[in-house]
Amino acid sequence: MNKSLTIRINVIIIIVVTFIHTVFGAYGFYTKQQKRVKELEERVDADAARLAVAITASVWNMDTNEVSEIISSAMGIKDIQSIIFYDSPTYNQTKGESSEKYWNVVKGMTRDDEWNVVDISAQEKIGSEAFVVIKKVQKGGRELGRLKVVMTHRFINEKGEAEALMWIVQMVCIILTLVIT
Repeated sequence: MNKSLTIRINVIIIIVVTFIHTVFGAYGFYTKQQKRVKELEERVDADAARLAVAITASVWNMDTNEVSEIISSAMGIKDIQSIIFYDSPTYNQTKGESSEKYWNVVKGMTRDDEWNVVDISAQEKIGSEAFVVIKKVQKGGRELGRLKVVMTHRFINEKGEAEALMWIVQMVCIILTLVIT
């Protein structure tokens, strides 16, 4: 009778501890992911603003090699998926408008499937998990072009997966400890 009661109490304790650990783990995971996403959004905006300022003189001097070097240097940040500099828009005769899709790609770099940096073609692919920021490149109030910076969730998700795995390992250790004792 005492052994049956002990088993019931241990099972109840295991269930309660598992439930509490799951609730707090899920909440912690969710809040950390949201914080990482917000930080990435803020960082992409700041990085795009810095890059727009950094390439202004090179664009003004029409030094496309230096623009390419600045973009290449910025691609060292692993969260950046692509950086594209567009010059003045091409006027769409049929619609009588100029919009972003008619801007000419001057220089740009993106990542291939293995995440290596490659020169961009006029048609770049942007994943659905990307943050896109477009900044004007200006000098003396004159718009010289636009800079598009694309960042990805890819590494945020990898960090989250690693944390989830650690949480599962912790949970297994807690349950084993409770069962053994």
